[in-house]
Amino acid sequence: MLTILLISNAPLQTWYGGGQLDNPACGGSRPSDNDLVVAASESSGIPCHSTVHIHYHGKMVSAKVVDRCAGCDAKWLDLTKGTFKKLAGLDVGELHGVHIRVFPA
Repeated sequence: MLTILLISNAPLQTWYGGGQLDNPACGGSRPSDNDLVVAASESSGIPCHSTVHIHYHGKMVSAKVVDRCAGCDAKWLDLTKGTFKKLAGLDVGELHGVHIRVFPA
């Protein structure tokens, strides 16, 4: 059975990159800044390797959960620069009012 989790009006989404991508918590190889991947909080309940669809101002990007974000609350994702740029410019820094659909692995 496939369960889809919807997080509406997620309060904050940010981007991360560089050395922060080393040793992803979900295992596997180190992603690049351009890979469409995200880090989710342990408290989010989102399993590693899940697919997330992130919707923001009429745009949508699909990304894979490959890491954990220790400083994030349950509704907050850290996006790679490549994922973030599909939704807004990096200079924006933070996205507010994002809708996230989670397709668990």
